Amino acid sequence: MAEIGYYNYYNIQGRSVTDKPTDWYQKMVDKYESDELTSVGEMDNPYSNFNQSVHELDKKLASWAEGMRAKFSNADDVDKYLCQKYFGSERIGYTKQWEEPEKWAMYKNDLSMVLYGTVRGYQFNLKDPRISNPEYISSDEFDAAEIKAKHDSISNNMARLLENNAIDIGNNSLLISINPYSKSVIIDGMDDLNMQAILLKALENSNNSINLLHYGLNNQDVDSDALTKYRAYSALKEYTGLDLSELTLNDGEYYTTDGQSVKKLLIDGINNAGSVGLDFKDAAFNYVKGLLDKVAEKGWNSMPDLNIKIGYSKENGFFNFGSIFDA
Repeated sequence: MAEIGYYNYYNIQGRSVTDKPTDWYQKMVDKYESDELTSVGEMDNPYSNFNQSVHELDKKLASWAEGMRAKFSNADDVDKYLCQKYFGSERIGYTKQWEEPEKWAMYKNDLSMVLYGTVRGYQFNLKDPRISNPEYISSDEFDAAEIKAKHDSISNNMARLLENNAIDIGNNSLLISINPYSKSVIIDGMDDLNMQAILLKALENSNNSINLLHYGLNNQDVDSDALTKYRAYSALKEYTGLDLSELTLNDGEYYTTDGQSVKKLLIDGINNAGSVGLDFKDAAFNYVKGLLDKVAEKGWNSMPDLNIKIGYSKENGFFNFGSIFDA
């Protein structure tokens, strides 16, 4: 049986290289079925009609793509063959993507399947008629579906986390508070303190508290100053490891306790960050510097702190307590 999953079969420059094919669908399933708290939308739900149809297309094309790779030794010949197959010419212009969008989509997805082992490998095109795309009457309907999908996914993860740790909360509703800076958690509503300690450890493990914090942020109205303060703290911590609350402010600029310029350390941190592309380093610096300037202007202690609180019960999964922040 032909393998399914991303792999750079023709060693095309600029594309990721892996030791073996990486099955995107299985990774999606593993994430969805895990006990790590994540909120994923409908497009990232492995059991949605969309993702199942994409996976089925991968399986359908896998053997064909394997045969194509055996037949053609270079990517250019693959492209010529597919252009001829769909458009009757070895070379085509980009106008085809507007003139014949469905054919263009099938051509691009077939090309991706041969070159990378999955239609999701490169320039995945949703207009492919072989894929079941979700259709919504309005943007409001789409937004509602996304909210439900994200709620269901993270709530299911929480139920699995409780089950895997042999924790039974009965009919209780939990109130979970997350500190935005330390990512530490406080739990109210549990009768068994031993079980509470186990759950506390599980929520503070991995990225659970961070993901739950972000879920709360995306589903609650929060104070804009509190959000700015949190973003400034988090961004500075990410690139420099510095704690914004411990820095010295002098003439609108931050310094470490030993007198180092935070601006200089931030530039160095972003330049050395592998997660930031070369073309985006200036934008990243300006973004973080803008946040720091706002905190400097208003004062760290004069801005409220985020205090995200979110509820959980077996019946309802996660639910909000509204916008709560402390001055």
